[in-house]
Order: sequence, then C-alpha cells, then structure tokens
Amino acid sequence: NHRPPARAAMAASSVRIYADFVSQPSRAVILFCRAARIPHEVKLTRLAKGANRTAEFLKLNPLGQVPVAEFEDGWALAESHAIMKYLCATHAEVEDSWYPSDARVRARLDAAMDMQHSQIRRCSTWTFARVMGPLGDLPAASPEVAEWHGKMARRSIKQFDSVLAQSAAEGPGSFLGGTERASIADLSVACELQQLEGVPGGVEFMQPSARVLDWQAAVKEQLQPHWDEVGSVLARVRAAAEAKGLRA
Repeated sequence: NHRPPARAAMAASSVRIYADFVSQPSRAVILFCRAARIPHEVKLTRLAKGANRTAEFLKLNPLGQVPVAEFEDGWALAESHAIMKYLCATHAEVEDSWYPSDARVRARLDAAMDMQHSQIRRCSTWTFARVMGPLGDLPAASPEVAEWHGKMARRSIKQFDSVLAQSAAEGPGSFLGGTERASIADLSVACELQQLEGVPGGVEFMQPSARVLDWQAAVKEQLQPHWDEVGSVLARVRAAAEAKGLRA
C-alpha cells in the first residue's frame, strides 16, 4: 500500500508530470505547477506517437490518458482535477486561493470542474472533429457530425456564462465561486476553452459572450508568462490546420 506522504515532507519534493501539451488537462496541471511554484518535471508523452499505450505507461494509468503525476515513492495519480487537488493538499506553500478551504466556495469550484468534464469538454470534441482528427490522419467527421458537436459546444459556453453570472452574484471577485483570484477550476475551464484557438476561426465561431471573454482574459493575465509558453503548441496546430485548409 502507498500512503500519501506527510504534507511537510512533500513540500520540498518534486513530482513528474506525464503530459502532452496538446492535451488541455495536461496544460492545466503544468500551468498550475508553474504558477503555484511546485517543484516538478515534465515527461513529454506524445499521444500521436502512442507513448500513452506502452506497457510502462499503462502501469501508471491503465486508462492510457494524460496527465499523470508520479511521485518520488513511485505512487502515481491520474486525472487533472485529482492531481491538482492532491497537490493543494500536500504542498503547504500553495496559496489557499487555488482551492479555497471555504466549504461553499470549494463546492462551487468542484461543480465547475464537473461541468468542465460533462459540458465544456464538448468544445474539445468539436475541435477534434474539425482539426485534431484530420491533422492526425484520421477520417474527417461528416459535416452533420461536426455541426452537431459545434451546436453542443456553443450551448455549453452559454451555460458557462450563466455559471459566471452566478459566481459574480455570490462573491466580490470575477472568477468562479466569486473569488478574487483564479483557482484550479478557472484554470481547468480556461484551458478547455483555449483549445478553440487551435482551429482557425474557432473562437469567433463559438461566439462566447463578453463575460466569458473578459473572464478568460483575467485568467490569462494572472497566469502570464506561463499561459503563453504552455499554450504555444496551439499556434502550431492552427498553422498546420490553415495549411490544410481546415477551418471552423
């Protein structure tokens, strides 16, 4: 049995993050580690190369997904939200604002992270149908399928606008839960929406509200210069899509 190391002992330790920068949850974990100054190293795990399907990787995560965090004693943890919550709990130097201890605020953030997986992930599904799949030499989605994914993605962004409105009514800040600093929930959702930047015309096609755009701009500002550095891969994806004539 692997027991989580004591909080004090973990504070100075390093964690290895298996990640692919094309993966939005991977970017979220890496951004969090950088912004929260958690000692870490990134093990690039190229999904397109099948690095997530090797026997060695499947021992870390039988689902074959990134990101995965591996700790000094060999214990590994998958799922971006679980990883970030665990790091918050085991690193004393992480500021409370990343995952506030206030029970109701934390519940709002948990709900937003659940929504990211169940609803806002549709933005990435649409991105894959329009660009990521064809760039990976996979059959392009039919116009009908791509249109359906696009419709669901636009709906999810409108729903998220309502969540931001609720947050604004509950607290003094403009971030999820009404907080004045971006949390791991803001980071997770922002990285999901960032995926649209890999599709030429993707952001414009989704027509996010001014509230959503202002919120994402505030998240980006708090996370600079890390945001641009970690997300630079999407500019290359967009350039490759333009070269192939792929658009929203």
